[in-house]
Amino acid sequence: MAITGTYTILMRRGDFSDFVPEKLRTGEWAVVLNDDPNVTDGRALYHCFASGIVKRIATIDDMEEVFGDMTEDIVSDLTNAVNAAVELANQATQYANNAGNEANNQAELAEAAANTANAVASDLTNRLNNGEFDGPVGPQGAPGNDGANGVVTTLEGQIAFQVRDGRLYAIYYDGTTPPDVYIDENGHLKWDIQ
Repeated sequence: MAITGTYTILMRRGDFSDFVPEKLRTGEWAVVLNDDPNVTDGRALYHCFASGIVKRIATIDDMEEVFGDMTEDIVSDLTNAVNAAVELANQATQYANNAGNEANNQAELAEAAANTANAVASDLTNRLNNGEFDGPVGPQGAPGNDGANGVVTTLEGQIAFQVRDGRLYAIYYDGTTPPDVYIDENGHLKWDIQ
């Protein structure tokens, strides 16, 4: 490859007080021999990329000097930051484990309640099918006195219980929610009122 044209290697040198980046040409080097406030020994090397745009070039000695002083602080800061992140992660893990354990406990309780309800329903169905709730009609009671005339008023949510043919019925109005009535494991009639 042939190189054509004339190229000149340009380099300036002098005190930092004489260093004017705007006077450098693109590609030119500037060597500051003393008094550069950016380095401890006052000596620095700059490279021009365009008029007024220069970068200071750091040597290995410069980097060791700068980072050598900062190494302990950097390691300490990083160690503290990592330890704090690990602690937060441990706390989040513990919270998730606790929440998972509580969810499992609640699921087990719900399953136990469902199993109990199914057992009661199965027992009631078997007892009903075996005729345990069918009994002979009892003797007719003595006639009562006629009471005073009354007024019947319906209220929303009003229900009544009635025994027909030896079976207990809950009577409620069409379009309303049936009452939460059931027979518990001891054979007692229960009604959960909200």
